[in-house]
Amino acid sequence: MFDRRPSAPVAFLLLIGALSLAAKLAVLKVGGPFVSIDDRTTFEGGFLVLFGQAQPQRMYLESWITGLLCLANYGFRIVTGAVPGGLGLNLVADAYRDYYLRPDSYVHVYRAFVIMVDLIAAVLTWRLARRFLGDAWRGWAAVLPPAMYLLTYNTIWADVVARPDAMLPLFMTAGLLLYYRSDFGRHQGWLLGSGFVLGLGAGLKLHLAFAVVFLLADLIRVHGWRGALRTGWGFAALSLLAFLVSAGIPLFDPLKYVKLRLTNAKDDASPWIRWGEQFLAMLRGSGWVVLPLAVGAIVHRGPLSFRRSHPLAASLLLQTAAWLVLFGLIRQLRAYWMLPALPVFYLAAVAFLVAVVRARPSLGRVVAAWAVLALSVLALQSGREVARFRAVDQNGLRSWVQKNVSKDEPFFVFGFDALVLPRRTSCLAVIADGIRRGVAGDRAAGVPFTERHLKIWEEETELARQDMLGGRCDDGWEHYTYYTTPFERYEGLIDMNRMRYVLVQDQFADPPDFPLDRYLADSFRFVTELTGAGGEGYGLKYRVYRRGAADGS
Repeated sequence: MFDRRPSAPVAFLLLIGALSLAAKLAVLKVGGPFVSIDDRTTFEGGFLVLFGQAQPQRMYLESWITGLLCLANYGFRIVTGAVPGGLGLNLVADAYRDYYLRPDSYVHVYRAFVIMVDLIAAVLTWRLARRFLGDAWRGWAAVLPPAMYLLTYNTIWADVVARPDAMLPLFMTAGLLLYYRSDFGRHQGWLLGSGFVLGLGAGLKLHLAFAVVFLLADLIRVHGWRGALRTGWGFAALSLLAFLVSAGIPLFDPLKYVKLRLTNAKDDASPWIRWGEQFLAMLRGSGWVVLPLAVGAIVHRGPLSFRRSHPLAASLLLQTAAWLVLFGLIRQLRAYWMLPALPVFYLAAVAFLVAVVRARPSLGRVVAAWAVLALSVLALQSGREVARFRAVDQNGLRSWVQKNVSKDEPFFVFGFDALVLPRRTSCLAVIADGIRRGVAGDRAAGVPFTERHLKIWEEETELARQDMLGGRCDDGWEHYTYYTTPFERYEGLIDMNRMRYVLVQDQFADPPDFPLDRYLADSFRFVTELTGAGGEGYGLKYRVYRRGAADGS
């Protein structure tokens, strides 16, 4: 006879999955079409990687996934008649042109794919929980960790923002399942599979490499130093190889990779975040009441638990403690950085609750109430995240420009480029001329090749993208921005006297190289204030000015 007791817990997990799916679908189409000004590089890298020119700040595996999704979407649009033409040798460039002109469907397909990845990661978390918790509480214990993962607001954030963090829990849970299937390295095939999967994930985002380090520490716990060396060297080597292939750039352009890592470290420094705030980020990111339970699992077992506990329990405690220490050392921690470790934290938290009930059955109702509280807090956080995204019209700026600015009316953006709009042929030519002039100037000034290679990678990718368009776009606007088309580089190429509109980002100060306040006062009138993409999901505000006197003339 089949044991039908888990049917109610599984039905509950399916219900939570449906609620999680509904929440994520509710924000599938927010943005303009992005919610972060960096998201466009994800898709641009997806096209460029198909010609061996992935964006340096986007890893190869991430770019390949994005590129294949874009090609699939383009093929679907051709089949359904959304775009004219057919499939041919110039498929990738044709798809890029369609994306360049109409990016929304490509963004939505990518988000739908990541939501599917979330659901698969939840299933693997459930499989992992069953390995650790078995049929405790008649199967209810095993469904709590995946339910918590499905309800965390971090997945909603990562799914909407095109960042590789959203896929890390899948690689993490798959790697852990393979590791425990190997019986702590006693079955080499499964262990090598774990190293390969975790290495691929580390190529997407480097901090998943710590999962490999922590599992190596677990092998040392089980086998000792010498035994771990014999057992784990292949695991470590294969994970390193998988990382190099998945990331791509460390293998094919190591100098640029080092430069970007240093640049990212500088950008992530966030001096406004004070020491100690990372612990609030850890509590908030895990669901406030969950992390104390994970810590409780470690304290409950005691400092000697790594040797005396059941092997699975000791391994879980080691992983939990290691991730907690790591995150606690990162002053500028963002909550979504914790995504790969969240299944581990949720599993440890529920394991602690199970241990408490086993030790003191009289506390069963208290433990059940705590579990309900944890799920409720996570659900409330997700609900607030959905409401926050839906409350901000990040498409307002783009939509207004599309409706009110003619394509022969040039405009300039002072601030970050939050507008995802195609540029017309004349505008593309100006940008290309500025890039080539800068490159020629560096070469004439004797700037060494290596320095130029590290300096102009963004300009090179811009030229590659323009080349896919054939340098032509008959359905775009003429718009320039302060940061992407700086005055120093484009002097004599961009005529500010031609600008019909000026968009100024909120709190953008009068720049040192252009008299913005006087320029606006002399020739422009204020029209409206709108929201564009960016601002960590809150949007960036822009004031719109139109050339003409205050009376409208």
